[in-house]
Amino acid sequence: SFTTKWFTSMVFVGILMSMVVGFGTLVMRSVIDEKNSRIMEVLVSSVTPFELMMGKVFGLAGAALTQVAVWLVMGGIFYAVRGQFAIEVSSADRIIFNPVVVIFFVLFLISGYILFSTLFALVGSIVNSEKEATSFVFPITMCNVLPFIMGIYVIQEPNSTLVLALSLIPFFAPSLMMMRIIFVAPSMTEYSLFSGIVAEAAIGFLIVCVAIVGVIWLTAKIFRVGILMYGKRPTLPEILKWIRY
Repeated sequence: SFTTKWFTSMVFVGILMSMVVGFGTLVMRSVIDEKNSRIMEVLVSSVTPFELMMGKVFGLAGAALTQVAVWLVMGGIFYAVRGQFAIEVSSADRIIFNPVVVIFFVLFLISGYILFSTLFALVGSIVNSEKEATSFVFPITMCNVLPFIMGIYVIQEPNSTLVLALSLIPFFAPSLMMMRIIFVAPSMTEYSLFSGIVAEAAIGFLIVCVAIVGVIWLTAKIFRVGILMYGKRPTLPEILKWIRY
């Protein structure tokens, strides 16, 4: 039913957004704390700034993936034994246990986390406090909140040209594409890489992966200079100079 799809999509997108923003914020706070305590100067004497940045991103990624793995195991056990205990499950199980939904949820969670956590690390490297980071974090957060703002239109026209175009933008793809998958995939009779939403979701995931490579390259250029800069917050022209170093 429409209500079931709407509620389930909000839950999936809410989990996706909260984990991406939550763990990304932890990466940013870690960079700011180490920068202010001057521990960063000791760390970069042992590892390169790029290794330090990616270590923070993938370190917390391990915690996020462990949490998701626990959910998948618990869900799999529940799905396997529900018949033995005559457990009645609502129609939402057609969405929650749909293979396309589960697979792309994991893929977009991982790729979305890496994409946005790298941006959070960039913000942490150019500011000196969480208060200064507020203005930089706002656009990143809005990219995750957008699906909730556009939710009604997306669920009414999941295959419209506008929604398709927006869901292929790397910063919107994880959330918007998941919402489209939840509304389209459960009604599919067969799953093929070249069938409808599966192909579009695969393309969206590849676009996010390409964006990750670009963002990591850009962030690494800024991160290596920003982590050793103290005092006044750098201006945009100064940041652009760091990229050219």
